[in-house]
Amino acid sequence: MKRLYTISLSTFFILILGINYLLSFDDGIFGLTMRDGGIGCVCHGNGIPHPEVTVWFIGPDSVQAGDSVLFRLYMSHGPAVTGGLDVASFSGIIQPDPSDTSIYRDTLTNEVSHLYPKPFVNDTVHWTFKYKAPINPMKDTLYAVANSTNNDKLPDTNDHWNFSPNFVVTVYSPIGIENNHNIAATFKLGQNYPNPFNPVSQIKYSLAKRGIVKLQVYDINGRAVKSLINATQDAGEHEAKFDGSSLSSGVYFYRLLVFDVEKQNEIFTDVKKMMLIK
Repeated sequence: MKRLYTISLSTFFILILGINYLLSFDDGIFGLTMRDGGIGCVCHGNGIPHPEVTVWFIGPDSVQAGDSVLFRLYMSHGPAVTGGLDVASFSGIIQPDPSDTSIYRDTLTNEVSHLYPKPFVNDTVHWTFKYKAPINPMKDTLYAVANSTNNDKLPDTNDHWNFSPNFVVTVYSPIGIENNHNIAATFKLGQNYPNPFNPVSQIKYSLAKRGIVKLQVYDINGRAVKSLINATQDAGEHEAKFDGSSLSSGVYFYRLLVFDVEKQNEIFTDVKKMMLIK
């Protein structure tokens, strides 16, 4: 009886090791994003998203119908040795870009995942892929989940993961777009591009009406480090260049303030974060 118990226990541990081995593959899994219910990388960490890990998309928020554009998915922090991903789109087509051989596409799910864990550079890793917009104008959404690991090949609590914020893409028709290109319906401060950057990045913003515009950059301690715009500007789409060559690597914030020309009162303000990596 004792011997039978020993054999059974040994078989149990072999089974557990076998399951752990099966889960410890290098290439990625599909169907983990918020598009499919937000399963996430439940085999890693403690099964829930880790707030230390930050995942975000970089790419245009407006794409002409039928066009293909480049996007990047970034992840920072966590164990930060290697990383994996799962990227999906609600309506568009997601494809690997030839410049990034670490990812591949699953034609059944129309998702992109990693062929092998990609090494971090400092505390950040990124992947490059193509997004092909649907042929009809619409609002599309990109979804992602990424996993920061210590690369010990074991899916355990030493690994951390998180979802990216859903990225909404406006798919527009090219018909008549030239006539409305410079007309802004509302005030808006866009995310700088590229981000992270070294050392130059572009900041786009929209003015619904003519106003006094102040666009300034602040360090993480709230000190103003550079003034980009301080002028009266007409309504429409505008763009400013930020050159961070004189600054050190780190997180910075940029703030857009718009004042009414006649009343001199504030009519719009917004702040966004960006990351300078040298």
